[in-house]
Amino acid sequence: MKQTQLPDRVKRIEICAVKRGELFTLKPTMLPDENQVWVMDGYDRVTKIYEAHHFTDVKHDHPRGFRERKVYVGFIF
Repeated sequence: MKQTQLPDRVKRIEICAVKRGELFTLKPTMLPDENQVWVMDGYDRVTKIYEAHHFTDVKHDHPRGFRERKVYVGFIF
């Protein structure tokens, strides 16, 4: 599998390093659309899942849980 070249500003990190309220994407992109951006909510210790919601989901009606995985931060939005 080919490794994509990321701009210097975009960093690939573990989801556990993303702070509450920080924006991240699941795919490497410099200029993501609104529906590609997630906002970190926090970590649920009971279920051991990192919770986040879409940037456009203002009411936080549909949070999604993430286990350990790599995400991308540092993009222009």
